[in-house]
Amino acid sequence: SANGGWENEGKHRVACFTGLRICITGIEATERERLVEQIQCHGGTHSPSLDRTTAFLVGLHLDHSDKCNAALRLGIPMVHADWLVACVRKKGFEQPEAYPLLRRDRDSGPESCLFENQCFFLVGFTDQEA
Repeated sequence: SANGGWENEGKHRVACFTGLRICITGIEATERERLVEQIQCHGGTHSPSLDRTTAFLVGLHLDHSDKCNAALRLGIPMVHADWLVACVRKKGFEQPEAYPLLRRDRDSGPESCLFENQCFFLVGFTDQEA
C-alpha cells in the first residue's frame, strides 16, 4: 500500500506492543524509523542493542550478524518485519511463530528456514571459500 502497509496509521492506536522491548536489524534507515515509530506508538520500546530484556529481534532476513548471533545465544525470538505490520492491522498481538525470520539461500530458492525450532552451534568453519 502507499503507506507501507500501515492502513490504520494515526487512527485508533492499540497498545499491542505494551511491555515489549524490540530490537531491529538489517533494515535501511527510513523503514527502520517507521518501524520504531510504530513500536513506540503501540506501547513498545525500541532497543538499539540486544540484551536479555529484549523480547524480539525484527528483521528482513536471518544472517550471521552480531544481533542474530546474540539472539540465538540468548534465546530471543527472531521475527520478520511483517509481524509488526500484522499486529498493527489486527489491532492486537499476532503469533510471532507465523512470521519466522528466514535466510536467503542460493541453493533452495529465494528463502528457506534456517532453524526449524532447533539450535545448532557450528564450530571450526570459516567464511573463506577454497
